[in-house]
Amino acid sequence: MNSQRRLLVTLAAIIPASLLKGSAAFAGEPAPSGRPPQTSPLHRFVGSWRGPVTVEAGSAKPTTHTQENSFAWTLGGVFLEERGSGSNGSSFVGLWAFDAKTGKYLAHYFLAPTGDVVALRHEWVEAKQSFVGTAELGGGVRMLAEDRFTSVDAYEWSVTIRDAQGAQLQRMRGRAHRVRR
Repeated sequence: MNSQRRLLVTLAAIIPASLLKGSAAFAGEPAPSGRPPQTSPLHRFVGSWRGPVTVEAGSAKPTTHTQENSFAWTLGGVFLEERGSGSNGSSFVGLWAFDAKTGKYLAHYFLAPTGDVVALRHEWVEAKQSFVGTAELGGGVRMLAEDRFTSVDAYEWSVTIRDAQGAQLQRMRGRAHRVRR
């Protein structure tokens, strides 16, 4: 058996049939109408955004840069993909999804140029119009994150990283305004 055929047989054995239905699932089409109602807060992100970001690290002077990001449904509308870049040379890709088993929102981010990967677990807090989440970064270091919608076309976000004793190592915060739906 040639290597290409062996790969196809292996993939067929490990990929659930439900993922193979409809090749259009990979075309970046809009979210399906059958989406569970619990995921509706994610729809708020869809579109393109721009805004200032402030980074505070230790005793260094805070720095500011501009960030542009966009959100779009992907993989058959099951995941919300975010792509962004900053005027400081940073860039990232994130995937958000609702986990029906836990009732939480999961977000996995891949950051460049550092190569870091962060897995956040969020809750939607209706009273605050916010996604509030945490991530364990290893060695007792923890990330706290919040994305709070201030209007239909604006949100504020913050990320705080604390060591095992609770001391703040870094804080980033930004404001984003929608530039396109």
